[in-house]
Amino acid sequence: MRIDVRAAARACSARVKRCCIAVTLVALAPLPAVANGRFPSAQHVVVGPGASSTVVAVRTTFGLFVSRDGALSFAWVCEESLGYGGRWDAPLAFGADGSLSLGLPDGARRGEDDCAFARTFSGAPVLDLAASPDGARVYGAAHRADGAAIVLRSADGGRTYATLPLGLAGVTLSTLDVAPSRTGRLWAVGVRGAPSRAVLLRSDDEGARFEIASGDLAGAEAAFLSAVDARDPDRLWVRVPRGSSTELLRTDDGGRSWRSALTVRGPMEGFALAADGRVWAGGSTAGLWRSADGERFEVVDGAPVLCLRHHAGALYVCTDHTRDGVALARVRDGATAFDPLLRYRDAEGVPDCPGSSPVFAACAPLWREQRALLLRQVRDAEAADVAPPADATADASMDAPGASRGPAPAPGHGCGCAALPASASGPWWLAPLAWRRRRRRRDTTPPR
Repeated sequence: MRIDVRAAARACSARVKRCCIAVTLVALAPLPAVANGRFPSAQHVVVGPGASSTVVAVRTTFGLFVSRDGALSFAWVCEESLGYGGRWDAPLAFGADGSLSLGLPDGARRGEDDCAFARTFSGAPVLDLAASPDGARVYGAAHRADGAAIVLRSADGGRTYATLPLGLAGVTLSTLDVAPSRTGRLWAVGVRGAPSRAVLLRSDDEGARFEIASGDLAGAEAAFLSAVDARDPDRLWVRVPRGSSTELLRTDDGGRSWRSALTVRGPMEGFALAADGRVWAGGSTAGLWRSADGERFEVVDGAPVLCLRHHAGALYVCTDHTRDGVALARVRDGATAFDPLLRYRDAEGVPDCPGSSPVFAACAPLWREQRALLLRQVRDAEAADVAPPADATADASMDAPGASRGPAPAPGHGCGCAALPASASGPWWLAPLAWRRRRRRRDTTPPR
């Protein structure tokens, strides 16, 4: 099929020319099989455990990128070596020894050196994983074939799991987390009933028994547990989809009452909570928001945010790799410059594993084609680059104390594209002097 890109571009106004050309090129070009038919992008980042940890893992729509040297270098672990593919988004958790556990449609796996991931649980899809702050314990949310919810509990960092029945009929789990300041306290969010209503669950004995803490979570049909405050085990943050918007809810009393903290247009793919109570939230259309106290939010930038994580004095941000080729960046507390951590063009390919290892055998033949696709997307976006409109600004008005709405979308231009607002200084990853130099340990030879 022949595509007239120039004709497609003429259908769009000049102010969204870059967006429309990029969408036309990517959407109409056939994707290689290694991309599983999904647009390649970063989705989720985990770090740790512990303040001195040097392990980082980034989940993308085409596998994992893992670093074991403090994000100086990343290696690619393909989905084919992990036992899943397509539209499955594997939950991740690090154990105390730096081993990486992930949830699968039919169980869970764990890898110590990224060369092989052994099966640690079978028989049910694992929808979420959460680790204690020290990584000694790992918990999971799963469902048996008959629909009954179960909780997985590992006391050895994800090597083995005990299977605990939820004990609440008709409840489907979606997310769970550990209260950092109270041993044994777990929180979980799920749905029940018809029509479905989101519910909040609490356990004070490491998942052996759960009780319903909030039977109707602010009228939400679905909700996703985002974080538990590091200082207060009864302060929780939950994301709730509301039509074309996403609302961030907060409770300070263990779910007895809820209040709206932030509402943004579109999905809220990212949320991060610092130990001192600072909060960041963002999305692919909402940009990046922050709050010093969890009460009042301000928009930081209109750049796409695909994931967020605060760990050991630094904020990690996943963003659109077609914008300057950066998939993951980091900014230290007190700094003003973001460090680019993961550029796909700099990734080392597969981990340094024996040729007979499962990861090397499955992933090495795929890396060259996958890397070529990623680089082509960046080149296509750069070739279509047009400066953003001068009048693109963020709507940071407050609807009520403690609640904000996201940036107003740019007017429609007939191509399904919207120009994202930029801060006065421009996108943070392109700001002058914003990229710090850092030592890279990578092979300059062509990828394997």
